[in-house]
Order: sequence, then C-alpha cells, then structure tokens
Amino acid sequence: MGNDQHYYEVTYNGDKKQLYLDVYDKQENKCFEEEK
Repeated sequence: MGNDQHYYEVTYNGDKKQLYLDVYDKQENKCFEEEK
C-alpha cells in the first residue's frame, strides 16, 4: 500500500444511476484525548 495521504469517498445515487468519487488531501492529523 502506498502512502499517498488521500482519502476517497464513493457515493452511488441509485435513482439516477450515478457514481460519485470524492478525493480529499490529508492536511493534518491531530490526536485529542479525553480527561478521566
């Protein structure tokens, strides 16, 4: 697997028989932790 830093979203509209592909670039990755 590559490290392309993209996210892909596929959506299908069954009424119109259309397939959509969205590609997002990863900008940042942050970790948020809950306090106990």
